[in-house]
Amino acid sequence: MCLLYARRGSGAHGTPPGDGMAIKIMDSSSISTRSLLEDFVALAEKKKKIKYQYEILSMGGTDQGALQRFGQPRRTITLSIPCRYVHTVVETVHKEDLQVSIDLLVAWLCGE
Repeated sequence: MCLLYARRGSGAHGTPPGDGMAIKIMDSSSISTRSLLEDFVALAEKKKKIKYQYEILSMGGTDQGALQRFGQPRRTITLSIPCRYVHTVVETVHKEDLQVSIDLLVAWLCGE
């Protein structure tokens, strides 16, 4: 999940649905491991059909932050699906963003 901010008269800011999945660079609790960030971006570009956008979340965080701080050091990254109306009963995502997120994760897990 990532946010879209819309301010009256100023247009949308953030990670708009329909512009591709989001590869998180950082949020207020974590910073993605550079090597994973580079791997996922390279794989998305290699696949050509995988639209992505970068995400920097200035407030809030994910479980990635806790994983980075607990126990042994580990590589972490967050893949997000842009969402409107976050944390409500009417959260909305774009179908293509959902599909490319699945495609990228499956490709990475299969070692493509």
